[in-house]
Amino acid sequence: MVRPEDLVRVGVVLTLLGVLLLLAAVLLAVVKSASGRGEWGGVILIGPVPVVVGSSPKMALLAALVALVLMVLALAWWWSVRGP
Repeated sequence: MVRPEDLVRVGVVLTLLGVLLLLAAVLLAVVKSASGRGEWGGVILIGPVPVVVGSSPKMALLAALVALVLMVLALAWWWSVRGP
């Protein structure tokens, strides 16, 4: 049986890895934009309303599609754990 303390440790480690990955991505984007034109896009969820931003319409569309895929995967995982 998994102890709650172990789950907390795993959560903390995954959170720290996520922060490090985000930091590495930002640093890579800065280096790339200094040597050439880098494009970016992102989605901010404010409640159920997605706000899509991007440096070009192509990147905004790509960010929206990636966010949609991630939301579908999260819902599929949630339903598989919880049941419909």
